Amino acid sequence: MPILPGAQPQADEPEDKTALSFGLWGGGKGLRIAVRKLRTPQSATEVGAFYRQALSVHGPVLECLPGRIETVRLTPGDDARLRCDDHRAKPGTVVLAVGTPRNQRVVAVQAQGHETHFQLVRLALTAD
Repeated sequence: MPILPGAQPQADEPEDKTALSFGLWGGGKGLRIAVRKLRTPQSATEVGAFYRQALSVHGPVLECLPGRIETVRLTPGDDARLRCDDHRAKPGTVVLAVGTPRNQRVVAVQAQGHETHFQLVRLALTAD
């Protein structure tokens, strides 16, 4: 997933990590998670538009707002869907997601005073 031009790492506390990459494999199954926390002076609307476009190259983008229950069916007749109830958006947060429940990219965007904080997440589960 691309990094918004001009975005800087964002940490809530000085000792916090701003990025994490984790992988686990065994028994023919695997899990890979990558997370990055960023901030920018751009508006939440601008950040959301940038990532909506960036995610759209991977398929239909699901937009989750607090209280919204929505799904995106990947292809007609396909039961693999992303659901907003899987990405519970907190008040003031917009969550954008694309992919399948086992292979997805997620962006959470929140306005924080005069800047916007956002998190990029990549989740991949593999099986035999």
